[in-house]
Amino acid sequence: MKNFFCILGLMLLVGCQSTSPKYLSTDELKTNYPRLAVSDLLMPKELSDFREKIEPQVAPALRSELEKRGFVVVSADRLYQIRSELRKSATDLYDPVSGEYDELRGQEIWRKALQQAKSELNVDAFLFVGITVVSAHFSNNLGNMYNAAWDGQQEYALWQEHGVGSVLGSFFVQETGRLAATSLYIDISNESDTTLSFGAGGIELLNKFDENNKAKTKSADQLFNDPAVIQQALQRALNKIDTHKVK
Repeated sequence: MKNFFCILGLMLLVGCQSTSPKYLSTDELKTNYPRLAVSDLLMPKELSDFREKIEPQVAPALRSELEKRGFVVVSADRLYQIRSELRKSATDLYDPVSGEYDELRGQEIWRKALQQAKSELNVDAFLFVGITVVSAHFSNNLGNMYNAAWDGQQEYALWQEHGVGSVLGSFFVQETGRLAATSLYIDISNESDTTLSFGAGGIELLNKFDENNKAKTKSADQLFNDPAVIQQALQRALNKIDTHKVK
């Protein structure tokens, strides 16, 4: 697996938003957007090698949960086909001098694809499900000794061979901070690419602290090995949407 941990440092620099968006609850979505086009599992490029391991655990469970909540579910594959067709026909996606990709033009094509797919698929909104890298807060105070917490999940922030005693003995003094972690997210958006609702559930840390107070990254074979944790993350994401306050 190639350098998928190059994104971890960047995640620790991301700040928190000062305000929370007003998202729709499941009941509001079911009333106003009952037909959903659901994407395949989306992954950052650096984690794409894990897709085959995770997607079979997520896709059928998500569909079942959505149908239990009263939604009609169809595949969003056609959306990506439309976007590909529009990109191929576009002549202004790249700067003729620098060759750089035009982000604004790309966003326009994406919105056009959403609008066309909505009509062709006869859906009301789009549900995007994926895995993302987030920042997990940890603390060494007595009430939460070295546990990192994010999106409803908690995980011990030290490597198993280094207990609290050994870390304290090595003068581990960092009282609070952040580690890179993974979460499963659900984003429900309309044809204008506006997010209607969002939920996320934490999966696991990508790194932990060693006895030298340095974040040590997990190896690839240590990640995404517990199906129960992935199912729990999916349920947390769905429950978050279920419980958004009605406007």
